[in-house]
Amino acid sequence: MHELLIAAVGAIFGSLITWALGAGDRKLAKEVLAAQEAAGRAQAKIAELEGDRKEADTFTRFRPRIQILGAPGQQSIKLEASEPFDVEEIEYLNGIEARVASEAVNRSGTGIEIPIITGYLTEVNNIGPWIDNSRMLTEIIFRFSIRQSGHSKQVTHKGQIKQEFRPMGGGMTVVMRVIG
Repeated sequence: MHELLIAAVGAIFGSLITWALGAGDRKLAKEVLAAQEAAGRAQAKIAELEGDRKEADTFTRFRPRIQILGAPGQQSIKLEASEPFDVEEIEYLNGIEARVASEAVNRSGTGIEIPIITGYLTEVNNIGPWIDNSRMLTEIIFRFSIRQSGHSKQVTHKGQIKQEFRPMGGGMTVVMRVIG
């Protein structure tokens, strides 16, 4: 019986020593688990930010195709892209990028056509500067405020205003035509 008691005390004593020696391992295991959880959260945040960056990069490269349509006095600007976008505003700038006029557009789609206001062309032409007096050319810059997928930017399109004389009612009149 005495041996049984010694064996029981030895087992208890051994268990206590094992438990005491394993305390550092348990603490280390908790720290490792906490570090793994923090790393998982960090990786999830990195993946989220990478997605946002990729979307922002795509928008930075986004530029709709722009073309001038129509006859003088009835011209329009058409913006086209493969993805839907919004045009919030158009600004009419002269050749030194001074804003002469602006107009709210507030249209959405993959193809947006905006009428060119002849009165604004006349203002830009009158302010100048002229780039070729002999051909009666003035530079114009159209600046569009666009949005896509929550991102905003401005896109510009340069052209020239050409004055042309046209017969009208037995006389001649000057019309403004955007080229470029």
